[in-house]
Amino acid sequence: VYPYESVEYKQCDEILVSKSDIESIAPSNTKFSKVYKELEEKNLLPLHASHLHIAKILRIIGHLFGDGGIYEDKASNSLRYKIVFTGKPEELEEIRKDVQELGFYMSPIYKKKSKSYVTTNKGIHVIEGISHQFRITNKSFALLLVALGVPIGDKPLVEYSLPKWLEQVPLWMRKEFLKAFFGSELLRPCVDKRKNQTTPLTPTFAVNKLKGLSIEGLANSLKELLKPWNIEVKSIIPSREFIRKSGLRTIQYIFSLSRDIQSLINLYGKIGYGYAKEKRMLACYMHEYLLIKKQIIQKRIMALQQLKVLTSEGHSITESVEIIGLYGLTQESAGYW
Repeated sequence: VYPYESVEYKQCDEILVSKSDIESIAPSNTKFSKVYKELEEKNLLPLHASHLHIAKILRIIGHLFGDGGIYEDKASNSLRYKIVFTGKPEELEEIRKDVQELGFYMSPIYKKKSKSYVTTNKGIHVIEGISHQFRITNKSFALLLVALGVPIGDKPLVEYSLPKWLEQVPLWMRKEFLKAFFGSELLRPCVDKRKNQTTPLTPTFAVNKLKGLSIEGLANSLKELLKPWNIEVKSIIPSREFIRKSGLRTIQYIFSLSRDIQSLINLYGKIGYGYAKEKRMLACYMHEYLLIKKQIIQKRIMALQQLKVLTSEGHSITESVEIIGLYGLTQESAGYW
């Protein structure tokens, strides 16, 4: 089985990006006629929430708030933008398919070896590995994404929040954004090995931010988007401080989401993970496991109520357990209750 509840579809015709939105964020040297022509030919301007590929656009934005990004690329006479997508090769192929549907040219996927030395308050750490990415160099598409709320530049060095308009659109649209964001950022579903592998670990993710910059904008906007699913941001804790080669200091904040059983069911079963095949599969397993666990808890609550009645009527605990007949209920457990 592939258990997933999702959320109900609702029609929405709101205009998300208009020409005036593009003009308000574009640099002064922008050739607007060229930008408008390209976006209009692709039916992306004005951008309506009812666009045929709006779900793909939302997922792309979600990834750019996570592992991707938009960066300025200053050429000799003009300002260009690089849209960068980073992840595992099979996950990047999913993103490429979505971008392809929108009609934009993209580079091939290429891998890059990296090695860096990071100074923390606990000493020097060597970080090395291989990353995979592909890029799009298209000013029109970049301006559309920026108008939708995607930040420009190295995200730890800028203050930003999640797009405000997401709070006004139907839940299924929020879900498409959030699952791609979580696919990049959120810890994969797993259980605590110290507790008989039955207790799910708290869902967490890390955000780095330049020391002195506020994390509140991101935190408050995420809290608002998660409210309809009764998922809370329980804590935001500064965990480590990094010193970059440039000398800038950044702080790593750990976001922890609520871990009560219904919140986890909503997180893994109604939102899940986008552009992250392994996490998506594990979320389905965890969702089904939590549904079974919830059912067992409800049966045990009913058994406790029956036990109280039976023992008050004079039955022994052993007799009561036999009468109740709940699988897994032992005389020791009933005695402890």
